[in-house]
Amino acid sequence: MKSPMLPSDHQAARKRALELGRSGSPEALNELRVLLSTPSNDVQRLAASAIGKLAEFGVDAKRAVAALAPLAKEARHPQTQQYAIRALVKFGARAAGYQRRWNLKRKMADFLIEATAEELGLELATRNAKDFRQAMTVVPYEL
Repeated sequence: MKSPMLPSDHQAARKRALELGRSGSPEALNELRVLLSTPSNDVQRLAASAIGKLAEFGVDAKRAVAALAPLAKEARHPQTQQYAIRALVKFGARAAGYQRRWNLKRKMADFLIEATAEELGLELATRNAKDFRQAMTVVPYEL
């Protein structure tokens, strides 16, 4: 993947995301959230993967899901979106338990975001309320 970042910054960010993912430290989430906002799809992908790895080390699930959900829904690159979805699954989106309620026309990302939010007792803020069940949706403004 081509990166809009300077090569030295890109390599440093990639290396840092990998280190944080291997650290097993829940405190790494803050820095990984920053890496999710870099202009590099590659760095975003590695940061999402690292957050998923931290699921088993007691990282704050609500903060992790809040950081991953936007990428799972609308990442710039499909592989970044895929890694964000995989990480969300590690935070409690148990697909098998939700299939009975799943409208098969829905995008997989919407399904996993809703399932994760329900597992963690979160509300979803969205501009497009029809993507999710109304009971758990907050529409901050209408277009």
